[in-house]
Amino acid sequence: METNQRTKILFISNDGSRTGAPWILLNLIRWLKSHHDLKMAAVLMRDGSLRTDFEQELTTYTWIPTDLNQPERIHKRLVNTFFQRGRSDPGKWLAHIIEKEKPDVIYLSTLVLGKYLGSVRQDARPRIVSHVHELLPSLLQLSGYAMVQRQLDLSHKVISCADCVQNGLTKNFHLPPDRCIILPEFIITQSDNESPNSQENAGPNSQDPQETLGWQKLNTAQERGLPVFGIGGNPIGRKGFDLIPLFLKACRQRFGDEGFLFVWIGCGEGSSPHASLSWDLELMGLRDQIVLFPSVAMASFRRLLSRLQVLTLLSREDPFPLVALEAGLLEIPTVCFKGSGAIAEMADEGACIAVDYLNLEAFAAAVHRLWAQPDEAQRIGRRCRRKVLEELSLEQVAPRVAQVLLQD
Repeated sequence: METNQRTKILFISNDGSRTGAPWILLNLIRWLKSHHDLKMAAVLMRDGSLRTDFEQELTTYTWIPTDLNQPERIHKRLVNTFFQRGRSDPGKWLAHIIEKEKPDVIYLSTLVLGKYLGSVRQDARPRIVSHVHELLPSLLQLSGYAMVQRQLDLSHKVISCADCVQNGLTKNFHLPPDRCIILPEFIITQSDNESPNSQENAGPNSQDPQETLGWQKLNTAQERGLPVFGIGGNPIGRKGFDLIPLFLKACRQRFGDEGFLFVWIGCGEGSSPHASLSWDLELMGLRDQIVLFPSVAMASFRRLLSRLQVLTLLSREDPFPLVALEAGLLEIPTVCFKGSGAIAEMADEGACIAVDYLNLEAFAAAVHRLWAQPDEAQRIGRRCRRKVLEELSLEQVAPRVAQVLLQD
């Protein structure tokens, strides 16, 4: 498929949230716009905070099952709801968009879209590429075996973000290896000449009261010289959010009178996870050892990340978390669980520390060791930064994704 024939690609995302797969997709689209002459459109099967970013880049359709009589600016109604009128089935709505756009290639940005593909015409189907960022537990929770199998059967090519992902597809869904290619996740990297800690002293950039109070607590902890470590992500089980109370208990036993502050970025006040965790921490006497930030824009996220001495990746399974790459770019070492995904495999290269699965005492010990031995933390952080710059940047990986999309 030659790019000079103005190939048309329809990108389909499970949602528009500020999370891994949609963020990767948005940056891939931006890269393609600057490097190829393509016709492109996008579909978001759920709304989210990145929708306006997508709309600024290309025509974007968003499934929003809301009351069409509510006042809304006319151009947003045209883009987001016109093709939904009279349709209560998002799968049929998607099939209508595909029929209207008539793409040469459909890029499915995640493997949990099978439930929407039942109405896609089989007789005139364009070439479909699925990009997989999930391991089996997430696939079964977010989609289901039959729906995953449907999407794989429809896909001409499958991109897996890590060896463990491809092995899972081959083992559990019998995906032929010749239909699958392994390409790692990627992030936008800084200039090699820019200091990895250039944002270290940056402060809050929000009027959100929770974020402002969080920054105050964070600044106080650092003025006192306390160890500061943490993570960012959705407050869900597979990210290990429920492990926080017992992890902090283990950290208190390890750090003792030295004290510490744990940071989680992405848990807003008023949410069920926030209320549940606050209750546990209050009863355990650990409320002063943690600060919870809401979801924040990427610039604010990076400012917060730069304040951590250690990234504590508590995920049970996370094939290739972008937060660990962002931390590596800042030379912040990561501690994670063995077997949880591709980041744990970097321990063999000395680019992170992986401890036995769900062993929170060992996890706390590793965090304490990195705090007590800054030379080791620096070595690990530098190795991770080097790997990100050499192998896991947008400029390294995006051309390989484009090659898969545009091949004959």
